[in-house]
Amino acid sequence: MAKKRKRQDDGVGSSEGFDATRAARRAGAFVGWGLLALAVEVGALGLGAGGRLVLGFPVHHDDFRNLSYTSLGELPSLSVRPVSTLVLDLLSVAGPPVYYGTLQILVALYVVLVVSLIRALFPSAGRSAPLAAGAAVVAALLFENTPEYALYSGLVTNLVSAVTGVGAMLAFEAEPRSRGGRLAASAGAVALFAASLLAKEDFALAVTLWFALRALERWFAGDRHRRTRDAALLLTLLLVCAAFLGWSLSGATRTFLRGSGETYRSVFSPASLLQTTFRYLLCTPGAQIATGVQLAVLLLVGLSGDRRATARVAGIVSVTLALVVPYAALPNHFAPYYAFNWTVWQAATLVALAPLLDSTGQRTHSLLVSVVALALGGWMVVTHPARVSLIRWYGEEAGRNRAIQGSLDRLRDALRPWPVVGVTGVMPLNPWFGNDGAYLRTRLGLTNRWVVFASPDYVQRALTLPGAPRRSSIEVRDVAEMSRARIPVIGLTPEGVGTMGVPAPGMALRAPGAIRFEARPERLRVCDGSGLGVTRLEWTAPAPMEVRVGSPDGPLFAGPAPTGGAETGKWVNDGATFFLRGPSGEVAGVVSVRVSAEGCR
Repeated sequence: MAKKRKRQDDGVGSSEGFDATRAARRAGAFVGWGLLALAVEVGALGLGAGGRLVLGFPVHHDDFRNLSYTSLGELPSLSVRPVSTLVLDLLSVAGPPVYYGTLQILVALYVVLVVSLIRALFPSAGRSAPLAAGAAVVAALLFENTPEYALYSGLVTNLVSAVTGVGAMLAFEAEPRSRGGRLAASAGAVALFAASLLAKEDFALAVTLWFALRALERWFAGDRHRRTRDAALLLTLLLVCAAFLGWSLSGATRTFLRGSGETYRSVFSPASLLQTTFRYLLCTPGAQIATGVQLAVLLLVGLSGDRRATARVAGIVSVTLALVVPYAALPNHFAPYYAFNWTVWQAATLVALAPLLDSTGQRTHSLLVSVVALALGGWMVVTHPARVSLIRWYGEEAGRNRAIQGSLDRLRDALRPWPVVGVTGVMPLNPWFGNDGAYLRTRLGLTNRWVVFASPDYVQRALTLPGAPRRSSIEVRDVAEMSRARIPVIGLTPEGVGTMGVPAPGMALRAPGAIRFEARPERLRVCDGSGLGVTRLEWTAPAPMEVRVGSPDGPLFAGPAPTGGAETGKWVNDGATFFLRGPSGEVAGVVSVRVSAEGCR
């Protein structure tokens, strides 16, 4: 009887049969934590966006690429990361509201699954279990970069891999009474692990380590009835990993083992891994707090004298570090938002405090609860400015792209006759950047070919962007070439409002030599160290034109007149751009002036 009671108190993998009351209680807790997570996440997003509901809008090049499918017949090959690619594509077909809503649900689901998994390791029927779990859920979502996962569609790969990976861990812990149930749980664990690998390989080490640690714990505890099953599961997992590794190295897919370019070049030297790991664990105030919380919990549990609990917290710490390794192997591709993958585990370690809280007296219990509450409040205060800044940045970028899309809708009829259309005034993230134009074709019905005239820095970034398509309906050129391109051009303001320059009645814009617009000189040598020079703008056109500085709607410099010339003061810097604009707002020419000290002595 004592052995039986001990097995039940362990709380994980109990084989004493199905307890409907206990299952209902756990299901209710899971739903409650999920609602709490969604409320905290949506509340934080709304607070950062000034109270507006945040569903998202394409911002990054990945967003426009991922949201370009509107029907099942358009779905691409699933040869690379097939599980997450399929999820991305199906969400795209469902539409942007479903897409971004699902991102927010996946964020909350990942947090709740991790808390539920760790909650099962530290069973307690006392009053502190719900409190500790709720605190862990809130703490996990307080990381500054959590909004990135709800607003950047490219992170669906991380979230799908994370959810299926933790699902595999939960299935591994399950121990139904019937043999068929145990087989189903084992098959589910393997299937979910394979799905996690095929969504993104970054959780492979952490999941495998979890399986191994839990199997070893049961082995040393003398849990003989699980030995065969655990050994078979571990062997199957290793075979799945070996098959995936062979598939990856064969060239079928690209992983962190086979990155493209210097940015994604993997480095596995111990010094580099250690340095980048510490950099990630301390990359933001929120990451520092999460790391401190996990280490503090490990220390407190260790001082309690509970060896099993201490070993389990140490195992959670090791799984946390295993989650860092794939990102630590890419020191040239450092992004703080990846830390959300493991800050969730660090925050969820708070659950381990529940048994300690239950073992204290009323006064000490109240004091510790107050400390946890104050710590959460401090965590929120410390991370709030960065979180709000990130959300507002997304709001500004999304607002600009909404305005661009609105302008394209408004100009739809004017664009239809032109097979090739130019665009200028673009900001770094826009519907033309880093994608093949599929979003413009499928979402907006614009079949034009596009030429983006931009600064040399933008052109260089666009051409060297990892994964950017080389064959597409979008071409990127230096803005200096715009004056020689006889095509209509859409000039965008910094806010994303576009005006299209097209041949007006009586104006032969496309006729060679009809318009002349140039800077004399166009390349300035400045040797006084100021970086500022003087040039003269001259133009000839069949109708009155005006010269604007910086953008088609920038400050008026000269004109309007059909022919003219004007000299600047000593304020022209390198890359200064001048626009020749017609009477209807059409852009008829662009000149970009270069300033350098080359040749100075």
